[in-house]
Amino acid sequence: IHLAPYFVDTGDIAIKNANLFEGEVALVRGSFSLEGEYYISLVDRKDALDNLDFYGYYVQSSFFLTGESRGEQYVTAYGEFDSPVQPIHDLNFEKGTWGAWQLAARYSYLHLNDKDIQGGILGDVTIGLNWQFNPNLRWMLNYVHSHRNSVGDADIIAMRLAVNI
Repeated sequence: IHLAPYFVDTGDIAIKNANLFEGEVALVRGSFSLEGEYYISLVDRKDALDNLDFYGYYVQSSFFLTGESRGEQYVTAYGEFDSPVQPIHDLNFEKGTWGAWQLAARYSYLHLNDKDIQGGILGDVTIGLNWQFNPNLRWMLNYVHSHRNSVGDADIIAMRLAVNI
């Protein structure tokens, strides 16, 4: 997805400084997890024009159909749970085990319009299916529906295979 053109963009802004404030929260209860983040960027411009405020947020949830858990602690220093997913049973056709299966959903919102800067307003809904074969190999399939106000919609299907070595 990162190879697609930007759906929102403020362009270059001459600034003196920018301050980013954010807060995040996460909850894990067995196979269920819920997390979210809100952030705001306060931009002081070099010229005499008004200062700018841009903001965004996301909320996401996931559930392991096979009983696994995402971890015990959410580490804010790097924005992840403390341990990688460990399937209860690795994928093994001979034993009849299928690894870990996870359903996920996410909503994200980005607001880059303020004063004379019209970078756009974007909302995304993502639905995902993850299949963790073993602790080091995961297949992910995501459907993303994006809506940019006053412009239109985009639908994206993304798939990747992640190897953790």
